[in-house]
This record gives sequence, C-alpha cells and structure tokens, in this order.
Amino acid sequence: MGFFDLFPKKSKPAPARPAKKEPSREAPAPKTVSDKNVLNRRKDLRYRIEEISAGDLGLVTEMSREGAKIAKQEKVKCSNAPVSLSTAHKPLSAEVVWQNDAAIGLRLTDAFDTGSYIRQNPKRLVEEDPVPAGTLSYYEISRYKQHDFLTPLTNLMAELESHETKVDRLKLYILEISEVHRKWSEEKEKEREKEKKSTGTVQDTAPEAADATIFPDLKEDLLVRSAGSKGVSDINSSDIDCIIARLGLDAVKRISGEFIKRNRARVEVSLPGFRNYHLFTTLKTVFLKRLSPFFGYKNEWGEGSSLLSLEACGLKILMKNSVMDLHSYYTSPSRLYSEVSRTYERLLFGTDLIHVNKTYFEKVVGAFTAVLDGYVLGYLLLNPHYTLDKGMKITVTKNKLLYSFVMYLTALAALFIIERDRESGTILMARLKRTGMDERKSLDFINDCVMEANSVLHEMGIRESIKPVAPPSSVFRLESYLPGEAHFEYLLKTFRNFHLLKGRRMVVRYDDEAYAHFILNRLFGIDAFGLNSTIACVIPCGNITDEELYFEFFTNFDLVIFKGIDRLPRFHHKAFMRLWDHYEGKIIATLSASSLFDYEQKDLYQLMKNHIVDFPSFLSTPSLHRRMVDHAIQYVRPFLRDESLDPNRYTRYLDTPFSMNHIKAAELLLSIRRG
Repeated sequence: MGFFDLFPKKSKPAPARPAKKEPSREAPAPKTVSDKNVLNRRKDLRYRIEEISAGDLGLVTEMSREGAKIAKQEKVKCSNAPVSLSTAHKPLSAEVVWQNDAAIGLRLTDAFDTGSYIRQNPKRLVEEDPVPAGTLSYYEISRYKQHDFLTPLTNLMAELESHETKVDRLKLYILEISEVHRKWSEEKEKEREKEKKSTGTVQDTAPEAADATIFPDLKEDLLVRSAGSKGVSDINSSDIDCIIARLGLDAVKRISGEFIKRNRARVEVSLPGFRNYHLFTTLKTVFLKRLSPFFGYKNEWGEGSSLLSLEACGLKILMKNSVMDLHSYYTSPSRLYSEVSRTYERLLFGTDLIHVNKTYFEKVVGAFTAVLDGYVLGYLLLNPHYTLDKGMKITVTKNKLLYSFVMYLTALAALFIIERDRESGTILMARLKRTGMDERKSLDFINDCVMEANSVLHEMGIRESIKPVAPPSSVFRLESYLPGEAHFEYLLKTFRNFHLLKGRRMVVRYDDEAYAHFILNRLFGIDAFGLNSTIACVIPCGNITDEELYFEFFTNFDLVIFKGIDRLPRFHHKAFMRLWDHYEGKIIATLSASSLFDYEQKDLYQLMKNHIVDFPSFLSTPSLHRRMVDHAIQYVRPFLRDESLDPNRYTRYLDTPFSMNHIKAAELLLSIRRG
C-alpha cells in the first residue's frame, strides 16, 4: 500500500444533469415574412389643413412634421428663394425642395409644433348626423318574444333530406324542438297564473285559436307512436334512443316529415312584404350547411344555421315599434342586406338591424354566443363601408372568423339565387374557386344546393320552388366606373403592382371612410387585382374587445382586412405587429387621414410607413368631388321613393365637401318626408 493510499481520495463530483426545460407555453414564432413592394417613400404623412397664404405663390394646403405643400396659383416655376408663410401663431420660414406645374414642396426651417397646428386647423369633411325620427330602447327590444321553433324544424328537415341521415343530429333536433316547446309551455302557464291572480278567472281559449298558437312536441308524438298498445309509461320520455330503436329510423323520419308539414306554417318568422321569404330562409340553411366543411367551420350544433334563420327577428322588432308601414320596404334579400337599409333604419329609430339583432340575441335571449359576433363580421365583409355602432364590442375568435366568411358567402348566394343579382353571383363564383372547384363545378355545387332546398320545401308542403341558376356575367366595368384621373390611376396602378409583384402588405389612407371602403369593396370583387378569390376576414379595430388576438385565428385566411387601424387599442399593438411581421397571407389595413397616425401611434407607423397609399381625396380636386357625389347618388337612388328626380338638384352637394354618408342620409330623409 503506498503512502497516498492511506488517505481516502476525494471523489469527483458527479456531472450536473442539465436542467429540465419547461415546455414553452407560447407557440413558436413563425418565420418572418418580408414584403419588398414599397408603396410609399415619403418620410412623413401629409395632412390637409385650412389654407395658409403663401403670398403670390398660392396657398399652403398640406402640412407634415417638417414640411408643407403649396397649391400654385399659376403654372410658373418659382425661384428657390426662402418662402415666408403667415399663420395665426407666427410667421414661418421655409425653403423649396421640389416643385411641378401644380404644387411646391417646402421644408420648414423654423422650429414649429406642426402636430398642434394640424390638430387645430384640419380640413375635414362635413358630416352632419340627422336627428332620428324616434329611438328604440333596450326595453322595447327586450319585450319582443320569438320562440325559435323554425330553426330546429328546418335543421331537422335538412337532416332528413341528407343522403346519410346522422342519428345523433336527428336526436339533437328532436330534443331542441322539445326544449323550445317546454319553454313555450312554461311561459304560457305563467301567463295563465298571472291572469288568474289578477282577475280570479282564466279565459278559455277556443280550440281553433289554440290550434293556431300551440306548437306540439315531436318527441311526445314519437313517444305515443312507439308505445302503441303497451302504453306510454313503457318508455321513459327522455329516452330518444329507445324510441328510435322501437320505431326504426325510417319510421322516425316519416313521422318527423309529417310533423314538419303539419306545423311549419305556425312557426315561420314571416315578413308579409318579403317576396319568397320561405324560399330565402330554406336556401340559407341548406347552403350554409353544405358550404361550411370547405372552410373549416363546424356547424355541428346548428347555431350558424339557426342565427341566419332568425336574422329577421330584428326587423320584426323594428316593425313592431315603427309608426310607418315597413312591410313595403323589406321586400327582398337586397333590402335586408344592403348597407343603405341600415342608414334608413338609423334615421327612423336611431339604431339599425345589426345592432338590434346583437342586442336581442346577446342580452335578451342569451343565444348564439359562439357565432353572433361572426355574423356581424360577415356583414362587414359584405358591406365594408358599413359603420358599426361605437358602443358595439366584438370578441374575435377563430370560429367566429370562419363563420363570418361562410355567412358572407351564404348572403351572396341568397342575393344571386333568389334575386338573380349578377354581381353577387360573380363574386360568389370567384370565392368558390378557393375550394378547388372550377366554374362548372361551382355552378353544379350551387344548383345542387338549390335542388336540396327544393326537396326540403317540398317535404314542408310548400309548392313554390327555387329555379336553378346559369353562370353569371358581370356588367361592372372599372374603367367606366372610376374617373380617368391621376389620383385614381395611381391607386389602381398600386393595386395592380400589389397583385403582380405579389405584395403582402398595404395600408390605404382615406379622408372619407364610407366612400373609401365602398370603392375598395369594388376593387376586392373583380379579377384584375387577384383579391376576389381569397378567403378573407375583416377586423373592425375600433370595436374589438381586449380579448387576445392570437396568430392562429388567421391561419385559415388569405387576406385579413384591418378596418380603421388607427383605432386599434394599444393592448393589441403587439399582436398586430407580430401578425404583420409573420403572417404569410395578405394584410390590407385602412387608416383615417384625420388621425395623427405618425404622431400618436409611432410604433405602428414605423412598422407600416413603407406600405401606405393615399386614397384619392375629393378635397383635392372638383372632378373627384363630382364623381363621389355621382357614386353616392347612384348607390342610394334605388332605395328612394322617387327614382326619377332631377339630377341637377344634386349639385348642391358640390358646394360643400359633404361625406358620402351625409349625402346618403340626406336623400333618404327627403324620401321619408315625402312619404
């Protein structure tokens, strides 16, 4: 044994085990998406201001952080000598940095708070909100009662007509009818008790009157049939499986079909003036059911179909509280879905169908929580120029966004198939390309839906049927619709390059929100710019709640439209910036020129500044102003009581820069007053 063996050796410490990593709760960041398609090379945004005199040179019409723009009085080249500007605060010195025949660009050489000056001296549109004829309170909305027998009845019929009837869904719809019947019965019993307490007696109802209001219970009907001679007590009334097993699926389908024929007329939410209303509602149910699987929306519990079946409830509430007879107004799908109708309603009630439906279903009934906001977003896809009530809050989820797109397509289908609207048909056919269907297959799909809807109508005992459709041909021509003017030519060139160069990001900055989105909707719907075949969704930035906007919400979409990005709550800036950097589809945001975006939202401005394009402003040239007025009048004219009015009277809108919304409301108000 050696000397060193007498002492114990120090043992080497065991190598430390690597710490166990906690799994990350955040989804891995997608790859960064670059868009080299630069749309804007200006350093700062320009803002239109009330004119400042620049002496003989002309008037200063625009100002930015460090510069200004003069509209020349004459097409002469000026010298590069310093320029003096007269403001209410103090004289300003500037130097010429560029010029052309129409304008001069200046750089301010004096220290000056341009942000404050722009805030205090903006040049804005005239937007006068007319006082509505009346108001509709929450109490008046809450008094309306609609027991939804129609939706489960229609869903049941559609399931019975399916090539492969699913027993679980059949059971679901039978139970839904039973549940609505239970609630209806309880309510009637409460009314009877209340009447008994107040009067001491209950008035007997005549059998024929009772038959007109009482809706029977399909489950009880099946129960009686299945019990037969053995008596009802032989089967538990809640055991649908046992009932189906005893009767057999074919018998259940036959009895259910007979039940529908007997009771459909009692439960329909009817609109007396609406032509082919029952065809319209049935088609929507069938089309949405057939369309949903293509886009990932799961309509398993029928909520999406139910909501579309009941979207006229808001109209019933408005009609019930109107001093005017509105049945002659709501006569077609276009009257139901048009944005002009929302203006018409606000003039009469101070609110509109979309707001009434959301209030009724969300706060009064407490229904459709998974899809109701999606319905509103779908309506915005159909009418991007529609302005949501400022107090309306939308919670965004992936399911709601998916529903918004299929609801939008279903509305287009109704306009095309029921009303034979060719523009809607053209847009619908283009959108269906995204499913992989060519034009022939898309048309076959649409007409298959028509055939299925007709089968449902036949089984319901309705004689009328929906006619098949032929390929639509669009009559819209962009060249004749938009003026051949430099500002619009630049906008169209930008959209063409955005398409041809495969651009991914664009921000459209506007003076008139309604008019800009109205024209953009036209551009989104034609072939020239490649946006008409995208799967799209719209986010109304000023109306969304503080619920997180997750990246995964948008992965099913090719195009995301952020309407009014300047109104996006700061809470969502980080999520939006992540989407902007990593989302592989296209993002088009819109932005009000009246918001001081590069002053107040610097983080978003720095992110987006290379992609901002100005929408042509009718504040800049008389020709653009006249064309906007023409567009506004053409748009609203079909909704006026007298469409043959002298067009010369519309020249009064040229004297003042009224907004499109103002012109539309003023014309509708005149029409209402004429009666």
